[in-house]
Amino acid sequence: MIFTVYCVSHRPSSWVKLAIEEYKKRLPRNFTFELVYVSPSFHSSNSKVRMREEGERLLKAIPKQTYLVSLEVSGKPLSTEALVKKMTYFQEESPKVAIAIGGADGLSPNIVDRSKESWSLSALTLPHQVVQVVLAEQIYRGWSILQRHPYHRA
Repeated sequence: MIFTVYCVSHRPSSWVKLAIEEYKKRLPRNFTFELVYVSPSFHSSNSKVRMREEGERLLKAIPKQTYLVSLEVSGKPLSTEALVKKMTYFQEESPKVAIAIGGADGLSPNIVDRSKESWSLSALTLPHQVVQVVLAEQIYRGWSILQRHPYHRA
C-alpha cells in the first residue's frame, strides 16, 4: 500500500522530519508513507486566488489514478477504527492513496471535487506540521492493528 500526503506547505522543521522518519522506518518495505510538498501561493492578497493557484499545483502533483482524500475541518470525522477499515478497503481496492492538505486558506474546490472523500482529523484547527505527524502516527497505528502488532493496546 502506498500513502502519499500532498501538503501545501513549506518544507518541515527538523522535529517533524524526525517524527515522520521514526514512523516510516517502523513500517515494512511493502508499505509506503511519503510526503510531497507543494509551495504555497504568495501572488495575491486574495485568499480565493491563492487557493485556486495552490489547487492547480496540487492537481499537477497528484497522479490521476490515485484515490484522493481531502483533509478538511468539515470532512467526515475519522477515528482510528474507521481508518483501519479504510486501510483494509484500500489494500483490496485502491493500493495508491493520496491525502491532500490545503494551505493556510484551506483546500480549493477543485481538489475537494476531485476527492473521493473528505476526512477530518479533529474539529480543532491544527498546524500543518502537527497534522503531518498525526497522519504518520495514525497510519502506522492502523498498520499495527491490521498486523495484530502490540503497538495499539486499546
